[in-house]
Amino acid sequence: MVETPQLKVAVEEQSMPILLTRRSLAATAAAFVLTKLKGADAAPICPAPTRHLTAAAANLVKAYPKFIRSADEHQVVWMDGEVMPTQLYPAGRTAAEKLAHPDLASQLALAYPKIRCALPTEPNGDPGRIRYIPFFEKLYGNSHRNVANNLVRIQWPTRQPGGTLEVTSVNGVADKLEEVASALSSLPTHFHRFFNNPAGGFYWRTIAGTNRLSAHSFGIAVDINIRSSDYWRNELGDTIGEPTGWLPKRARNRIPFEIVDIFESHGFIWGGKWTHYDTMHFEYRPELLI
Repeated sequence: MVETPQLKVAVEEQSMPILLTRRSLAATAAAFVLTKLKGADAAPICPAPTRHLTAAAANLVKAYPKFIRSADEHQVVWMDGEVMPTQLYPAGRTAAEKLAHPDLASQLALAYPKIRCALPTEPNGDPGRIRYIPFFEKLYGNSHRNVANNLVRIQWPTRQPGGTLEVTSVNGVADKLEEVASALSSLPTHFHRFFNNPAGGFYWRTIAGTNRLSAHSFGIAVDINIRSSDYWRNELGDTIGEPTGWLPKRARNRIPFEIVDIFESHGFIWGGKWTHYDTMHFEYRPELLI
């Protein structure tokens, strides 16, 4: 296999240790060549490596030091003494099974690519999209009321004066988003149309077509502009559920990477790096960016 410069960066910038399959490497290299042939506006395709559970679990302590005392491949020990098992199910489950019945091991399995790319090379390459809900309930609240007790409104650079977004103050999420808003405001004005008409922050709801709670339910996610975004369900039309083995026909993204870089530098991952792409979506997941 010929090593491209972009592939070299993609591999080197991942949090180690990481397991890259021969299939993933070949697909990443082929996708990079394809994007070069399509033109400069086509973003490189994201690699989809897996992570060792021990290292991934350790990042939980670094990301949530006020809440988690220790974490390894067996359990997470919270500051209040509660013990949460890391792995509830045997290894070897399909991506669909992990999504429908997640545990912390499946939540942490995929490495989030910290490079400028859009969409993975493999079906179900959705780093951060699998969420073990009891983990987030423990952090941010297990009901609408409990989450709402910690919500704050932050000023957002919108088209109309006085625009705000509502997010949680827990774990410094609101503070981080204020820093994001300030950095976005400093971008040249031609970037502003991509974030100055946001679709919202906190909203207690399930994800469309599922019974799984959205990250918006915990006040850790924002949608920056529906008019400049792309969403995978729109590509499938009226399809119910989430088809297995599905890949988008092409990388779809209109959000400038200058905006993505700002969010990622403050602990927010981007839905544009998922197979099930949601390019207006950012959520606070610092454990995936350490």
